[in-house]
Amino acid sequence: MSFVNRLKKVTISFCCVLAVLSGAVAAVNAGGKNSFNAFAEETALIADVSSLTDYPAEFVKYVSEGFENISDFAVNGEVFAFSEGNTVSVILNGKERTDYKTDSKVTSLDCDETGEFFYKNGSGAVFTLKENKPAEHNFRELDLEGVYAGNFNYYKDAHGDNYVINKADGSAPKKLEGFSNVKKYGESVYSLKDGKFFKFNGFDAEDAGVKISYTDLSSVKNVRFGDTVQSLKTLNKDSLHYVALNGGENAYVTEIDLNLISDNPDDVFLPAVKTFKIGAADGPAEGKEAMLLAVSGDTYVVSADGVCYIMNKANAGEPFERAFSQVPENTSMRVAIDKACAYSSPFVCTGTKLYDMPKNAQVKVLGKVEHLNLYVIEYSSENDGTVKGFVPYGYLSAYNAPVENDPPATTDPGYSEESPAKTVVLIIAVIALILIALGYLTYVATSSKQKDKKKKGSKNNDSSLPPQNG
Repeated sequence: MSFVNRLKKVTISFCCVLAVLSGAVAAVNAGGKNSFNAFAEETALIADVSSLTDYPAEFVKYVSEGFENISDFAVNGEVFAFSEGNTVSVILNGKERTDYKTDSKVTSLDCDETGEFFYKNGSGAVFTLKENKPAEHNFRELDLEGVYAGNFNYYKDAHGDNYVINKADGSAPKKLEGFSNVKKYGESVYSLKDGKFFKFNGFDAEDAGVKISYTDLSSVKNVRFGDTVQSLKTLNKDSLHYVALNGGENAYVTEIDLNLISDNPDDVFLPAVKTFKIGAADGPAEGKEAMLLAVSGDTYVVSADGVCYIMNKANAGEPFERAFSQVPENTSMRVAIDKACAYSSPFVCTGTKLYDMPKNAQVKVLGKVEHLNLYVIEYSSENDGTVKGFVPYGYLSAYNAPVENDPPATTDPGYSEESPAKTVVLIIAVIALILIALGYLTYVATSSKQKDKKKKGSKNNDSSLPPQNG
């Protein structure tokens, strides 16, 4: 086939591909609008609430609800320490809580001006809290002189009962019935009653525990995964789904490893890797678009920057769709590696794995996820029938191209089909130059021989030589 004829065929094929591609894009734009609505209706049909994934909506807790029987306390500015049994919890108000385990029950708790916390055990021995080393410290407690907060004096009488009196108006003292561990930190006086934490305001006491909060992430150490496994296999089969991450007081995401998903139906919990606050320095950014991998109950499973997270729906915007990048219709490729498999979402892991494909198997390419270097393919097998999936670019090669281990095709880097006539003319010119050079060399060699013969002949016929005698 001549070069001109081949060029005509390529041009005609390219025009056909453009026409088909335009039609495919129009079809996707027309039909893609209703796919997420269908998905939402399908999700709403889930009736078995016990099978749904459970991710907490709130992580902020308060001392009043998190501690049942406080035995003592200490306060250093915005840092509060509470003891329960042999555990001391240190809380930075509005932020984190750190628990310290001691060898025995804590009977007294206090701190000094530097913010160092101390505790006393049942035998009366004193230790530093953080390093748990023996120490010396005078624990504060109410005495006859008492402590002042403004005009109010809080003191212990000779019988050991706690009282408060207003020194400004001369009113009668009031017994602090049921209150114990009355102590002053800073300019405030605190106490315990029925194992709860209170702060005094003159004669009255208010529940201080309702104002002291901390973040408790213990509820996501193991996440109930429910029917999320099924959603992972189906959500993105027709188009990609995304959500924008929202910030807020309870806006957290927990990193999970989807490679740990078990085929055992009794394994309903997935261990957490780490929990991050949205918008924090080490967490995903607020407003970031994350790919939605699965939906179950009030929970989303998303991926952002190559990391998989589980989160509560309340901390994300409404899901939206994006179509795959299109390819020419009837595009086929073949599997180029020995161990290839397709995945249900553009996130390669055990949890999204669909099926294996043998080397050299033919697949139909439906589209691309270009920013993740993945093809959207359709593959037919005896066991699974015809199934869609996502495959990394490196798993496939062009259908007529050599596969791994085949001898690589080599081409002349200087070759060009731009003008075959130029190439022919160039070859002829080179051959002509070679022939001319050979002719010249032959001419030079022949000419030298003729000159030598002439010289010899002239010597033999020279008349100046004397005649030879016979």
